[in-house]
Amino acid sequence: MVNYFKQLTLPWLIAVAAMALATGLWYHFETQGQQRVQIQQFSATLQLSVGAFVNNKDQELLRAQLNHIRYASAIPLHTVAVYNQSGRLLAATDSPPVLQHFKAALPVRSFSLQQVEHQLLALQPLTQFAALNDGALRQPDADNNYYLLLLFTPQTPYSVWLIPVAIVGIIGWIMLMLIQGTLSQAAQRLHTDISLLVHKLSQLKQGQLNARVDEELVAELLPLKQSVNDLAAHQAGLQSSTQQQLKQQQQLATQAQAMAAQLQQQNSAWQLEAQTQSRTQQRRLISLQQLQQQSGELTEDEFSRALSGQLTLMQLELNGESAPATPILLTDFVAAQIQDCRQLLTSRGIELQLIEGSSNAGSQVRLPLLPLSALLQAMVQLGSRSEACSELTLAVRVVQQASGPLLQLSVTNNGEGISARVRQLLSSNDIQTLQWHESDIGILITLKKQLGGQLSVQSLDGLGSTVAFNVPLAELTVVSYAKLQHVLLFDANAVLQAERTQGLSAVAANVAACSDLSELTLKSTQYAYELVLLFLPEPGELAAWQQLTTMLAGRSRVLCYCAVAHVAVWREALNIAVETTPFCLAALKAIKDDAAPRSYPHLLVVDDNPTNLAYIRVLMKTQPVQLSTVSCGAEALKLCRSERFDVVLLDIQLPDIKGTEVAMQLRQLAGYQQIPILAFTAHALEDEVAAYLQAGMNDVIFKPLEPAKLQQVLSWCSSVRKTDDLS
Repeated sequence: MVNYFKQLTLPWLIAVAAMALATGLWYHFETQGQQRVQIQQFSATLQLSVGAFVNNKDQELLRAQLNHIRYASAIPLHTVAVYNQSGRLLAATDSPPVLQHFKAALPVRSFSLQQVEHQLLALQPLTQFAALNDGALRQPDADNNYYLLLLFTPQTPYSVWLIPVAIVGIIGWIMLMLIQGTLSQAAQRLHTDISLLVHKLSQLKQGQLNARVDEELVAELLPLKQSVNDLAAHQAGLQSSTQQQLKQQQQLATQAQAMAAQLQQQNSAWQLEAQTQSRTQQRRLISLQQLQQQSGELTEDEFSRALSGQLTLMQLELNGESAPATPILLTDFVAAQIQDCRQLLTSRGIELQLIEGSSNAGSQVRLPLLPLSALLQAMVQLGSRSEACSELTLAVRVVQQASGPLLQLSVTNNGEGISARVRQLLSSNDIQTLQWHESDIGILITLKKQLGGQLSVQSLDGLGSTVAFNVPLAELTVVSYAKLQHVLLFDANAVLQAERTQGLSAVAANVAACSDLSELTLKSTQYAYELVLLFLPEPGELAAWQQLTTMLAGRSRVLCYCAVAHVAVWREALNIAVETTPFCLAALKAIKDDAAPRSYPHLLVVDDNPTNLAYIRVLMKTQPVQLSTVSCGAEALKLCRSERFDVVLLDIQLPDIKGTEVAMQLRQLAGYQQIPILAFTAHALEDEVAAYLQAGMNDVIFKPLEPAKLQQVLSWCSSVRKTDDLS
């Protein structure tokens, strides 16, 4: 930019000078041209004024007129003279030397202007007409033609051309000053940009990161700006890479230190764990030595169980916390573990009862298998420690709480209670002072810590005790579980009956429970159940039981359980298999998988009263009956033509067709000649009952349909199902 303006300076000076010269010359020649025009116009105006004096022939008067013209002229006029066409001078104001040698080219016919010795000489012919004495004009003779000679001194004032030249000069000077200012500014800008680049280069040399040039520079320095920015970017990249490498090195150093600290911590933990394991092994070895010393006083079974308990406790102490969690289907797990528990209790003469919660069926928990098995076995073993214990109840439930799901295990016995020493050991969580026969206590204390469980003990002298253990479940999955439709349960123990009814509700849609033989007989004759569960009491009324179980076995799947002490008697008295308690829900899964699909009697109720129909639906909801309802006779006939029903409960007073007429039409339909049709009425006389029977009805059911009358309807449904089963 600066060089560009410098290159323009000399051409601009030349251009200004040329402009000034051209302006002066133009004004000079323009002035001369204007003077020539003025002279021509002035000469033309003198024709008449001088011509009149020439005709008078008065030279003095003519000379006076010429002098007057000379001094009155606005143009500098030096000499005025009048000549005839022959060149003779008639009159003149004066005779300058320049006219002494001048000869005009005669004749003078037109205006002419020429320069003679720096002066302008104008020749102007006079008018071609002369005035007569009477005032008329005439054509003069050829000899009387005259012309004027005018000698002007050209005077061009300097102001005429000097002012334009001065203006051009001033403009040129102003432009030169502007160029000089621009050059000065450009030079200053260039100096500033160079200083900026030098400063940035100095910053780059010092290794600073903010050396990038973001300012606008002159065009000449743009390549250098790009180079500086590239160099700054390269240096920033190098510094960033260096810093990243330093950071990585620091991270590696930190990681190395952390790993060293972790290794040291692990080493310390391993050493501590090794010491702990060593102490644990020493304690277990001491217990095993004590067990070996007592082996002579123990039976083979007792020694085996004591040895197994010590080994299990050692395994839990050494590897229990690292045991992997596995998915466990709770009902299957309980069924598998209960056999070992029963063997332990049977050898001690203790009866085992099992209660499973309604949420157990289909519940899949995720826990380590070995600790959970050891926990269940230890609780049963601890419960059997009570003196005079004859029955032990194991309860396994999955419950939902605000903090999350819990697995609740509890063992209740009917003995003398748990000793004070055992309660103290369980509350103190100290396993170092345990004896060889107290491995179950050590297992509970160890698993309470490893599983994060809660252990509680309730004991009353002479009234038994309860040991409860709650295990928090981090993961609980509910697996689909196929249900039975109708189950009949018999249990003389009211408490166990309520618990088992609740547990069975998870695997059966409807559970009918009873606690005495007469009630069981009544329910058994009503209809066939998918499953009948009999928890047999002490042997008694064996003939009635034999007859009842034989009838039930012919219609339903029957499972019988009894105490170990009574199993021989019941097996001899009954013609079906009898198992010893406990009963597990897992047994029902196999029954459901093997059971063939069962159909239930299809009952049609015809009644125009919506309240009666709604009440009947409520009563039949839990009964093994498939129910359909209509509100008029026409609908009943239409439905029976498209579908077969096993029993029809028919209202007598219908809004469209009488019940007796509906019954007679039903008897004419295929498949309805033998089915029970029951008259449903509020009252009936003997002759009316006879009319109902004559119309083809089998029985009369009086309104309202109370639970006692419901048994009458169910008996007819059961009789139909019996007939189908026999056929």
